[in-house]
Amino acid sequence: IVTFKNAKELQDIIKNIPLEYLMIETDSPYLAPVPYRGQVNQPAFVIEVAKMIAVIKNLNLATILSQTTSNFLSIFNCFAVRVLLERAWAKYCSPFEAFGSISPAARFFIKASQMVGYSGL
Repeated sequence: IVTFKNAKELQDIIKNIPLEYLMIETDSPYLAPVPYRGQVNQPAFVIEVAKMIAVIKNLNLATILSQTTSNFLSIFNCFAVRVLLERAWAKYCSPFEAFGSISPAARFFIKASQMVGYSGL
């Protein structure tokens, strides 16, 4: 929506939000950004949103892409790793606990969970 001509209020808000707090997304399959209005939206169009944010914040596109990618990874990558560890533990490691032994897979998941700060195991 930020690419739309009538989104001045949203553009003003974005101008005042620190880049460290922004993430970029598209509303697929609807609300395609300019210049793709009227087409089915797709994730590849997110670059147009990034370009508009670069204009709004008077920053180069590489800065926008780098920081918003970092923001995404810090939020979702850690969460995704934790979810995967939890599922892997349930599938591969919990059965070994019943027998009083720890499998090599269990050792791996324990170490990996410590690396990402997951304490639910």
